[in-house]
Amino acid sequence: MKQLHNATFRTLKVIGGSKTLGDVSLSRCNYVGSTVAQFDDPGYGLTVRNVEARRCKVDNSGTHGVRFQNVLVEDLTVAGGLLLEACIFERVTLRGNIGRVVTTPPNDSLAEEVRASLVDAMRVAYPRTTHFCLAGLWAWGVQADGRKARISLPGFCFVDNCAG
Repeated sequence: MKQLHNATFRTLKVIGGSKTLGDVSLSRCNYVGSTVAQFDDPGYGLTVRNVEARRCKVDNSGTHGVRFQNVLVEDLTVAGGLLLEACIFERVTLRGNIGRVVTTPPNDSLAEEVRASLVDAMRVAYPRTTHFCLAGLWAWGVQADGRKARISLPGFCFVDNCAG
């Protein structure tokens, strides 16, 4: 696993395509104005996998349509919020002090058929990826009819003793 310490990424953009990012351990890294996103692949080919991030900072950054697999985030400082739109989380652990993170369904500016295909893919993924819980953390999710709803995501490790 590659290791990065004290790196700063400004306006890093990874947009579209079937790419896998990961196999990296990050320590005290900073992300400013950075984006990892895809807007038209209901197969969620853009994947962040096998990542450990400890004591990192994000500022005005976000993701859209990304599949996160085997990710550990510990003590994350967030300035301006971290927006995770239309993402799928599989075996994601949040531990320690975590700044403001907001999860939402697909972006409202997308064409309705694209939004629907991403929502359908999310619905298929979540029944089989229940190894996540946000002990007491609230997030925005999608109801069965596609409307946004404030929900609690049980299982998304937000504490040190998460089982799963």
